[in-house]
Amino acid sequence: SPGALMGSIASQKNIELRAKYESLLSKGKETSQADLAKNIMDLRRLVLIEGLPTDTLEGDTLRGRVWKVLLRVRDVSADDYIILVNKGATEHPGLYDKIRNDTFRTFKTNISYQKRVPENTLIRQLNAFMHLCDEDKRNNTTYVQGMNVVCAVFLYVMNELDAFYCFSKFANHYAPLYFNPQIEGAHDGVELADEVMKVADPELYLHLISKGMKTETWALAHCLSFSACTPPLDEIVKLWDFLFAFGPHVNILCLVAQIMIIREEILAAERPNLTRNFPPLDSHTIITVAVQIVRNIPDDLWKKIVQHPWKYKKSAKKFNTLPRNFKAIKPSKFGGLF
Repeated sequence: SPGALMGSIASQKNIELRAKYESLLSKGKETSQADLAKNIMDLRRLVLIEGLPTDTLEGDTLRGRVWKVLLRVRDVSADDYIILVNKGATEHPGLYDKIRNDTFRTFKTNISYQKRVPENTLIRQLNAFMHLCDEDKRNNTTYVQGMNVVCAVFLYVMNELDAFYCFSKFANHYAPLYFNPQIEGAHDGVELADEVMKVADPELYLHLISKGMKTETWALAHCLSFSACTPPLDEIVKLWDFLFAFGPHVNILCLVAQIMIIREEILAAERPNLTRNFPPLDSHTIITVAVQIVRNIPDDLWKKIVQHPWKYKKSAKKFNTLPRNFKAIKPSKFGGLF
């Protein structure tokens, strides 16, 4: 039947795509920085052009292994993690209560998440992370709103040990200003989303302003969680494939893309309410629009977008230099894809 034939074709494509990823991941064992940089560039290209296989099942480790390579997480230590876990609850005043208040409601309605990630695992991971931060004061990282959701996505995709090291690398190296007490990265991200909206869709931007919908009123939660506050979870992880391939800063483009996708509905609404009616994530459409947006971003604005998760606007100070083989490139570098 036609349906069976299409299913067979799709299955064969997934097999071939999985083989491409396995080939690249096996090369990731090379120690040469040049080899690693080329391998990551190839992974970026593959993530953007073809995505990951759609037949990913529970227990499949492919996405987690791809994320580890893209985040440059090469060494993990079960012994060091156990030491942190054995320290128990964080002793920072009030933080443990905040963690417990957030963890019980994390992806509460998602059955797949609830089956895969026990609440105690998330609590354990967040407490261990706080102990890790106590040992390294360079970033001033602490538990902030939205951190539970970000950490939970890592636990949903990979085993607990890998999730801890990938989450820690992400929070302390790639986006430390999102996880300091002032959540400056998120606030700067909102301002940058405002600037991107002016460039990408000035009509929509002016319409929202005329309706009293300033970007800060609807964008902060989406910046804080790197779009993980909007379901469905299986689309969040696909969007994060893109974020880890090109850097957490591209979430700003994805955020604006989500609004542009429903621009006609917004323009037609007498009183648009984006704080409640944010559309469900459609990762493929969001990424397609984001790549189109980035082509029109001026270089000076792009530089601010790239740097905002880890560099203060009013200081030359950088927190924990990014991995030396990390190079921020525009997704549109792989031109003509969409």
